[in-house]
Amino acid sequence: MLSPCPSCRRHVAAADQTCPFCGTPVPRASARAPSKLTRAAIFASTALVAPACWTGNAKVADPPPNEIVTKHEADGTPVDSKTGTVVFVVVSNGSTPVSGRDVQLLGGDQPPRAAQTDARGVVTFANLPPGNYRYQTHDGHPRHSPSGGMVAVTAGQVARATINIYIPPYNPHATPMPYGAPPARRRLV
Repeated sequence: MLSPCPSCRRHVAAADQTCPFCGTPVPRASARAPSKLTRAAIFASTALVAPACWTGNAKVADPPPNEIVTKHEADGTPVDSKTGTVVFVVVSNGSTPVSGRDVQLLGGDQPPRAAQTDARGVVTFANLPPGNYRYQTHDGHPRHSPSGGMVAVTAGQVARATINIYIPPYNPHATPMPYGAPPARRRLV
């Protein structure tokens, strides 16, 4: 029977008093009662229990798009009366929040602003002059077009909008071929 060394973490025989690699004294491993469950039984039980813990299809509990509010959610303070705020929620396929997605806000005479979504898929742009703004998000792929739209900013209010994007499912078998790849060879008999 083997047990890990407390200093170098290499496995040492239970009969050894010191680690042959680093010389550290190895404590005696307590005798373990053999498990009555086989590996197959443990795997089957975790395979049955694991899907019950999955929360991948959690719904986003945010207000509907373009809802106007007059107070900040975090602390309840009123919004500045001369500027406005826009809160975007980026979701994929209608319900799953997307974190780490870049969102750009483009306005009339304002320089473009950009920010990344947090773990809840939320990004906030504060202190915006009133007016109409165009927003967009892009995944960086040269063949994909950006998702976006328009939002109106009103002084003293917070506008909310939901950006719904499509993220294709992962397919490990879709291997792209580079340009100029040779055709599959055929065997002539």
